[in-house]
Amino acid sequence: MTDKPEGYIKSGMVNNRTDPNRMENGITKEKCPAPADRENGKKNVRVRINGVERPGTYQKVGATEYIYYCESRESSSPGAITAPDRVLVRLSDRRMEIRRTGEICSRMIFEEGRTIPAEYVTPYGKIMMDVAGTTLTIRRMEQALHIHAGYRLETNGDEIAQNTVLIEILHGEA
Repeated sequence: MTDKPEGYIKSGMVNNRTDPNRMENGITKEKCPAPADRENGKKNVRVRINGVERPGTYQKVGATEYIYYCESRESSSPGAITAPDRVLVRLSDRRMEIRRTGEICSRMIFEEGRTIPAEYVTPYGKIMMDVAGTTLTIRRMEQALHIHAGYRLETNGDEIAQNTVLIEILHGEA
């Protein structure tokens, strides 16, 4: 028996150009999270990111929580059809990791008081940056999970943005 949930990305970034799940037109064959499978502990949830709600799934494996959802955005090519990005949020007591796969891929790790390198891979190339975690607050309640992360994005030692992300996981049917 594995301690990682189904679909867990073992390591590294997904390479859009060599990913076997990508079709020629760039649209992924993968689908957004399927309805929860109670046998493997997945639950349907509503995921609210900075006020925008979408369906997702939640799974707890050991002390680690996994939240899966899809996020739509405009294509980088005018008139092109873009498949939704798949997003995995991996949460432990003092750390949050957000992995995004699709036309744009990224892996960002948030830890309060730590600066951690991150990659942002676009069709035009890779952008290297640092994520400097300023706050990470996780509140677990019976029917919800609230996460607040404050962070700075830095590149070449220069601050390029200060951001916050508010994530709410609302248990119950999505």
